[in-house]
Amino acid sequence: EDLHTKHPDARMQIYSYEDLVDGNLVIGGRDMFSKETIHIVKHSFSLSKSKREELYSAMHAHASEQFILWEGKKVDKRSKEYKEIKKKGIEREYSNLANAQLKRWIGQILKVHKLESMGNILRDELMTRYGTNQWIIESEVKKLSSYLKEVGPQEFEKNYKLLLSPMQEVNSWEFIDLFFGNQKNKAYEFLERGLQNPGDEYILIGSLASQMRCIAILLEYPGVNVDELARKAGIHPFRLKKSRSFLAHFTKKKLRLLSQSLANLDYACKRSEIEPRHGLGLLIAMI
Repeated sequence: EDLHTKHPDARMQIYSYEDLVDGNLVIGGRDMFSKETIHIVKHSFSLSKSKREELYSAMHAHASEQFILWEGKKVDKRSKEYKEIKKKGIEREYSNLANAQLKRWIGQILKVHKLESMGNILRDELMTRYGTNQWIIESEVKKLSSYLKEVGPQEFEKNYKLLLSPMQEVNSWEFIDLFFGNQKNKAYEFLERGLQNPGDEYILIGSLASQMRCIAILLEYPGVNVDELARKAGIHPFRLKKSRSFLAHFTKKKLRLLSQSLANLDYACKRSEIEPRHGLGLLIAMI
């Protein structure tokens, strides 16, 4: 039984020993499709005893978080290392999968999330879009599973590709959930730890603008059928329905102020008048 079978609604964060002892643990930030976060620490068995002690101390500092220690090779269950680490939990998952193994792995999570009827078609689509990035593939599968439950198989098969996110947008999901969920501290932390590549800030700005548009439509037409709104606005109904979870945190006035501030930030960034990350931090302060 693998991690996806036991934790079908979990989001998996993957770390090395160095990540943990250097304080690079990302706390919180579940996306809208996950009920829990599990931190997976790779290759614990190969560490020296002193490094394992450092690792345990780093884990103990975050006792409220859920950790799983992972090893990508078979180990001797009679060894001291195995007995020692077993107390902390161990699973064999998230190895660097070859093509055939990756196909089997995707097949397993499709089955867990009731998408096995799509079989090879969906599997190949995911591999083409996201390569071997298992975290992204799993996140997309969860999103599609939620969509299937809402619209049924016939509608799903016609439109599921519209829900698959471009690769460059995937990293913005967590920030969007934190920002529009009014979780300021975690949104600030994401800016510190979650931006890895040049230009990531501009992707966040674009994602914020897109989400604000969805919320504005819902605020402007309360009680109107969402499918009809989505058709007129040219937005996929599923995306608009997901935006409803953020409505409790916004009024029309607050959204107008945020939208204007975001437009000003975008303009200032393009003119190199402000550093994008700093501007996003100021925007978080307004929510």
